[in-house]
Amino acid sequence: MSLVDAFVLEPWLVNQPMIDSLLLEPDSFEVFLAIRPDQLMGSGTIGDPYDAGSASRFDGLMNSFPPYTTIHLAPGIYQTAGHADGVAGGFQPKRGHRIVGAGIDVTTIKLVPASPTTDKSYFAIAADDISTI
Repeated sequence: MSLVDAFVLEPWLVNQPMIDSLLLEPDSFEVFLAIRPDQLMGSGTIGDPYDAGSASRFDGLMNSFPPYTTIHLAPGIYQTAGHADGVAGGFQPKRGHRIVGAGIDVTTIKLVPASPTTDKSYFAIAADDISTI
């Protein structure tokens, strides 16, 4: 399967009335990420995805995207430092972020905290209790 075949674009959300889909705020930005063997940074397009081959690159990219961005992940295991309340690092989704993988068995987000503390709960995808998403 090619990288282009790995991405499936759905114009409507599953099991959602059509009127609700039409009233949602549209995506203002769409980017593509992959774990690139050439380790080139890429431009974020489907033909030249950003390289997210390490936890620091993945988290940095995820934090850099504006609200209402659709983020497409090619097949692979993406590492993240995750999120824990009161701990710096990792990433937190912003309002309207859509994270779309290539499939349940082929795209994985793996939690690998840099220096986990025993008194904190870490999550691969989460937000502070006070954040509004």
